[in-house]
Amino acid sequence: MASLPVRCQSGQAVWTYVGPLICFHLVEKHQPDRVLRQFNMLQTPPAISYTDQRLHQIDLRGKHDQDWRRIHAEHIGVWNSRYDFRVEAPTTSEPTISENYFVWYRSITRRFITQEGAFYHCMYDFVDEVQTFSVEHDIEALGQICDRTTERVDHIIQQTRRLTVADTDRRRMRRRRRRQGDDVVEGDEDN
Repeated sequence: MASLPVRCQSGQAVWTYVGPLICFHLVEKHQPDRVLRQFNMLQTPPAISYTDQRLHQIDLRGKHDQDWRRIHAEHIGVWNSRYDFRVEAPTTSEPTISENYFVWYRSITRRFITQEGAFYHCMYDFVDEVQTFSVEHDIEALGQICDRTTERVDHIIQQTRRLTVADTDRRRMRRRRRRQGDDVVEGDEDN
């Protein structure tokens, strides 16, 4: 920070402001609480954020005479109190995360894109556990590890069993053809 020009250091007080950024008709949520490590702060699970979908449906067609100050008065009020809406977190010498961050992160994300990736990861963990227990000579526990791993593989397969984009596109095309009265192509029937 000390090597940055003064103009780059100004405004530090609002770098960690959590709230709307407004530019005429545009309102976007600024969420530095999701990237606290950038500010050498301890990354904790961020607060739940709700975005008003109506804000993303605004376009300027036929709205040349709109009073955006009136329309976005609530958001402007939050911006005017921006120093009250700063995220606070302990500073750290190195970017790091809190103990409960990954618990939160795993609850909101899809860890695996494919079943194969999930299976590989789970089996890798299994092999690692077997090796660790083998070193400790705790042979009786190997059966329990196998049972837990099998349950985890089954659970992951259930979580990742979703329609592919191709499946979704085929079904949408089938419905469109039926609405238009076209015949269904052979091999394109519903299962």
